[in-house]
Amino acid sequence: MSFMMDLPIAQNFSSYANDAGDISSVTAGNGLSGGGVTGDVTLAVNVDRGLSIVADNVGIADTAVTAGSYGAADSVSSFTVNTRGQLTAAGQTAISIVASQVSDFNTAVKDAISMTHSSVYTVSTAAATANSGANPEFSWATLGFNLSDKDMYSVYLNRLLLRPTEYLVSSTGITFDQFILSEDDEIEAVMLG
Repeated sequence: MSFMMDLPIAQNFSSYANDAGDISSVTAGNGLSGGGVTGDVTLAVNVDRGLSIVADNVGIADTAVTAGSYGAADSVSSFTVNTRGQLTAAGQTAISIVASQVSDFNTAVKDAISMTHSSVYTVSTAAATANSGANPEFSWATLGFNLSDKDMYSVYLNRLLLRPTEYLVSSTGITFDQFILSEDDEIEAVMLG
């Protein structure tokens, strides 16, 4: 420990003499203990409020918190803070939000899984004649809608839902299996997304 002493310096002095002197008292100030008026005296730092002294260094004492990063895309950080502002516990809590806690959940779901209804194609006399075989085929241009780029869809014939085995979707159109279409038959589709 070092001390600084303010000594009066005479004006225009020409030399300095190392004057030895005695310290008559060492008083411990705030946060210190010890001191004395005779002999060797020691001052000690009072350790409190999460401080520690290690090898003449004053530092912050470790808490029970493990060093690291907390929180992720699927979890949030959770902390416990004592009255001194120190973290005494740290962890992660999984994010679990039920639909009722999201104010626009129903709207968002409807937007994400929107259904599009195709226009209804009514088979004309010429189309019925041209497709009079057992496997009638209609191009996307003729139908006015296209299912080739859709992941999910349903096909209806005269408002009856067809099984996926009853038609074939290709890049050019749709082929019906074992149906004979007549004039005024209606073909339509419902597409998701």
